[in-house]
Amino acid sequence: MPRSSTLWTEIRRQVSSNAGNAVRLLLLLLLVLALQTSAFASVKTQAAREATEYVMKQFSKETIEGGAEKFAAKLEVLATRNGDEALLAVKKVGPRAVDIIETAGVNGPQAAKLLSKYGDEALVVSRQPESLALISKYGDDAAEAMIKHPGIADDVVAAYGKEGASAMARLNKENGLELARLMKSGELAQIGRGANLLAVVTKYGDAGMQFIWKHKKALAVTATLTAFLANPQPFIDGTRDLGQTAIESVGNVATQVPKSIAENTDWTPVMLAIVAVVSVYVLSRALLPRLREKLTRQKVK
Repeated sequence: MPRSSTLWTEIRRQVSSNAGNAVRLLLLLLLVLALQTSAFASVKTQAAREATEYVMKQFSKETIEGGAEKFAAKLEVLATRNGDEALLAVKKVGPRAVDIIETAGVNGPQAAKLLSKYGDEALVVSRQPESLALISKYGDDAAEAMIKHPGIADDVVAAYGKEGASAMARLNKENGLELARLMKSGELAQIGRGANLLAVVTKYGDAGMQFIWKHKKALAVTATLTAFLANPQPFIDGTRDLGQTAIESVGNVATQVPKSIAENTDWTPVMLAIVAVVSVYVLSRALLPRLREKLTRQKVK
């Protein structure tokens, strides 16, 4: 057999052998993946069955349509799409959680998270697509704010984002309502530096909001607002008076304005003008009597 033919045969054998190894490796990887998928599915299936059993014990069996097996299969699909929190949500609020999470669509995981954490308190918010979108965007503070202030916090969060969410989450119902009113009326925008005021509310909670609501007109003065934001604590505690700060600010302006005018004025033209006026005055005082005397003589002649 020619040498070239032998070489070609050896090459084909090596390629065939390597291809076989590659195929075997690929099959092994697919087998491992299948086993992992099967194990994952098995865990999901077991968790769904346990959730079904729990729901049947805690809630009326009549609420489960199609029987336990069908409901368990539905929960398995729900958990696969929206995470394990979907099963916790069903355990907390019952079978109605399934419909709420499915209806939420792309916000399903967020609805599941809310229901699993807050239970029945989240039923209203988890049914509102706009609220779920804001919570997805601004996080846990937005969720807490909307749970505490349903129908009220949404506008504040939509307008001020994370700052609005954090502030609303720190307030009780009464002060949360006042913050919403302050924003809707346009007064918060009129005061200015809304994000900074919301940061004060986030830090000092109800006490900070009560102070801002009570002194909203005074805070509309820029100098007063600046002094308050620089150090809110003494104002909120009552150790420093906002009215006195306003008076001090006016006094400082009254002192600084003349000083600023004096420092920034070119006095050379002013002095020349004064000299000219004085000169005219002196000359007129000196020449006017003579002119009158001369006119009198002419009349007599």
